[in-house]
Formats: sequence, C-alpha cells, structure tokens
Amino acid sequence: MSTIGAFRWTISRKLIVAFGAVTLVFVIALAVTIAMASSAQDEWKSTQKWDRAIEFAGEQANGTRGQMAAQALFVATGDPKYKAEWLAQVAAAERGGTKLGRLGVPQIKAIGDSATAADRRHDAAVNTALFPAMARRDRVAAVAALRQADRNVRIPLAAQDKIVTFAQAERAKAIESAQSKTAAATTIAIVAALLGIVLAAAIALLLARKLRESIQAMIEILKTVREKDVTELNRGIEAMRNDDLTYDVVPSAEKAQTTNQDFGDLADEVEQIRESTVGSASSFNEMREQYRRHLGDQSVIAALGANMSSLASGGVSDLNDGLGAITEGDLTHGVTAVTAPIEGREGASIGELGRTFNTMLERAQEAREVKLPGEPRGPADVANHARHGVRVGRDPAQDPRRGRVLGAHTNGS
Repeated sequence: MSTIGAFRWTISRKLIVAFGAVTLVFVIALAVTIAMASSAQDEWKSTQKWDRAIEFAGEQANGTRGQMAAQALFVATGDPKYKAEWLAQVAAAERGGTKLGRLGVPQIKAIGDSATAADRRHDAAVNTALFPAMARRDRVAAVAALRQADRNVRIPLAAQDKIVTFAQAERAKAIESAQSKTAAATTIAIVAALLGIVLAAAIALLLARKLRESIQAMIEILKTVREKDVTELNRGIEAMRNDDLTYDVVPSAEKAQTTNQDFGDLADEVEQIRESTVGSASSFNEMREQYRRHLGDQSVIAALGANMSSLASGGVSDLNDGLGAITEGDLTHGVTAVTAPIEGREGASIGELGRTFNTMLERAQEAREVKLPGEPRGPADVANHARHGVRVGRDPAQDPRRGRVLGAHTNGS
C-alpha cells in the first residue's frame, strides 16, 4: 500500500542528514580552529608590543647610562661638551620613558613610578649642586654632588633594567602561548578532519548495510513472486489447460514485516507487484472454482462438446426421421440409443453442465422408449396393420432414414 503523504526516511533524506552531520562536524571544527588561530595571532601580536617595550626601556636605560658617563666626565675634565652631552642623554631617556608610557602596560608604569622620586633627586643633585659647583670651580663640592647624583641615578636605572627583564619574560610567555594555541588549532583541525572522515565512513557503512538489507528484502519479494507465485499461477493455468479444475493456486509471497522506507515509491511499487500477483492468484482461483462448478473437477467440456455435436447431428436428427416415418404410417422405424451419459473420471464431479446434459439425454431416451398408440407390438400387430392398410416400413438396411441411433449410426429395429 502506498504511503504517499506520510513522512518516510527515504535514502535521499538519510543521505542529506548524514551529509549535514559530517558538514556540521567540519563547521564546528573550522570555527574552533579559526578561534584558536585568532587567539594565537593575538599572542603573536602581543610579542610585538613586548618587543617595543624592551626597545623603549633600552632607550631609557641607555639615556640614563649616558647621563652617568657625561656627568662623571664633566666633573673630571670640566669640558662643557659633557654638560651638553648630559642634557642630550636626559632628553633621550625622557623620550624612551614617554614611549613606554604610551604602551599602557600597568606593570611597566608601576615599576617606573617606583623610581620617580630617586630620578628627581638625581636631576636635582646635578642641576642644583653639580653644575653650580663646576661653575664655581669648586671641585670638592662637585665631587660630592657627583656621588649624590650617582647614588640616585642607579635607582631609576635598576627600574629600567627591571622593565626590560619584565618585558622579555612577557614576550617569552606570549611566544609560548602563541605556539601552544597554534599547535592546538592544528591538532583540532587534524582531529576534526579525522573525525569527519571516520563519521563519514561510519555513516557510509551503516547506510550501505541498510541499503543492502532493503534491496535484498525487495529482491527476495520479487524472487518469491517470480519463482513461486508466478510459477504457481502458471501451473494452475497449465492444469486448467489439461482439464484439471481442482488445482488451487496458493500465493506464498508475504508482505515484509517492516515497512521499507529507504526507497520510497520503489518499495511501494514492489509491494504493489506482490499484491497484484496475489490478487491474480485469487482471481484465478475464483474463475477456476466457477469453471469447476459448471464443468466438474476434470473439465467435461470436450466430452460435452462431442456428445452435444453427436446428439445434434445424430440422435435428434434420427428422432425427427422416426417421427416423420410415423406421420407417413411407418411404425417400424426404430431409434437406438447408444450415446453414453457423461461420467467423471474416477468418480470426479462432472459439474452442472454435465449433469444438465445427462438429464437432457435421459429424457431424450425416455421419449424414444415411449410407444405411440397404434404402434405394432409384434408380428400380429404388424399383420393387423397391413390388413387395415397401414404401411409397414422397409428393411432398415434399405431405408437411409432408419437405423440411426442417438449419437451414432447403426442398424436395428
């Protein structure tokens, strides 16, 4: 029976769902891989920030060291160019500090702020003590101011070195994290690809197995229809052709226990073929039973046709001749019945038509045996008829109308 209108898991729908499942796995894996790769890219970008922090902190530290060298040489030589050098190194250190501040790293800012007071004391020692002492040519005061400046400048220099060390450590962490996330993204992509392949293979195997089972089920039904039902129907037709009306065709193809949803309309068509074959067997049995009821277990159609033909051409014609002879006064015309009634083989039923024919034949024979009034019963009657002018028939051998029998030609009175 067709299930048009009802949702069924046909092979096309299963393939769509399977393809969707595999695609979903790849989409999820792709999304995770992209996210991990983006995070790794961010980590790689952060290493650039730490590279700049190391660079700017180095500029600041170089400026601080330049200040230390310039102030010492100025005190030692009194050469004004070292004062100018000191001022230039201060500007370089300040530029480096400004660039570090623009990076917006809280840890770097905190380290720098911790050395701000010492840096200010250093600047004050140089500007308010060392330079004026050198201007007065007071070497003792200049050396004392240099010592005080040197103690103070080492504090910001240590902070700057600490910033470099911090930036280098953070850069190393960022590189490690980027490499780890890159490796994780690669791993996820590989695992997703393998999972997708395994899932696709598993789905393909399951579908192939299911399809094989479904196809085999339909093949078995068609094979049963061909090898058993059609063969059985042919045997019934052959038996009927051989006048055997007792052969009952029994279909053996049974409906599948489970509905085959894989092939949709194809499965419906297979089922309709099975139902049509079963219906043909049922129709054949009904037709055969009707024939058996009318013609008997072993069809009497051939015997019935032959006897009916014989009766029509022989018995009825001879009876008509006998009646014609009577009307002419010939009461010696005999009708001999030799047509045998129809009998079933080995006592089998001869059907309604066979019984009807036998009844008709029996009544015809009864009609033959009835003697009309005036018909001679013996030699005395014949002589009596002759004296009264009643014509006695000729010898049956000399009269072509006489001697006929029901169903055959014969000589007799």
